[in-house]
Amino acid sequence: LRSRDCPDEVYLRSELYQDHYRSHDIFHLLHVNLMEMDGASAGITLTRPKSIGDFEREELELFASIVPHLQRALQIHAKLLAVEGRNRLFEEAWDHAPQGVVLIGETGKVRFMNRAAENFVGQGKPLSIDRVGRITASNATQTAVLRAMIRSVFDGSSVDGGGRGASLR
Repeated sequence: LRSRDCPDEVYLRSELYQDHYRSHDIFHLLHVNLMEMDGASAGITLTRPKSIGDFEREELELFASIVPHLQRALQIHAKLLAVEGRNRLFEEAWDHAPQGVVLIGETGKVRFMNRAAENFVGQGKPLSIDRVGRITASNATQTAVLRAMIRSVFDGSSVDGGGRGASLR
């Protein structure tokens, strides 16, 4: 709370107030630091002009009640950004591999495909993606075998009497 941490006479003479806040009619400030991570911090500041008056106890209590929720939302956001960053690194690494790599979920939907694999997928190519995002082979028979291979990986069954998965040419 600016009024608690910086007396009016100091605030009014400050460069920040003189150069910026005064022209925007910012007199009362309420700030909370929500998170610090890797040398950076994130916070939220509420401002109001002098004419409205300082933040009252009820407003401070209400604001304090939502701060933990804002902090948690920011923590979740930071974790999601970190995961996205790792995913991007993962994808970039696989894009440098000369072999085609396609990661497929249990339903056969493509979750990731590197650049080399994209050369084999599309109209007139050995593989394609159907309208729901599942990988398909060049004909119905090969698609059935491909889907059986995918299922075998997830359920532990055998397609050709061997281990999980198989190969399809």
